[in-house]
Amino acid sequence: MTINEVTKVRDSFFRRREIKRKDTADMVYRLSTLITNGTACIISKDNKPIQFLDIFADLFREENKINEEKKIEAQMEINKQHMREFAQRINSQMGGEDK
Repeated sequence: MTINEVTKVRDSFFRRREIKRKDTADMVYRLSTLITNGTACIISKDNKPIQFLDIFADLFREENKINEEKKIEAQMEINKQHMREFAQRINSQMGGEDK
């Protein structure tokens, strides 16, 4: 091997090692965040646990998008039902039972 090839191999090794260290640091941070959040949920019932897709949003972009769309659709159905109930209540108060 030439000196240039050895240098490239060495640099490649250092880049891979740095990427691995960054991944490890990211995982340690996420784990500590989960532990903190879990402890807060145990101490106070007002706190909500962090959802899986919120933690790993960068890995599950497509699934997160689908999940958000489903949440929006569910909220729209709830809002529609509330509006129907509101309209029925107003109609009954005004004396008209027509739909």
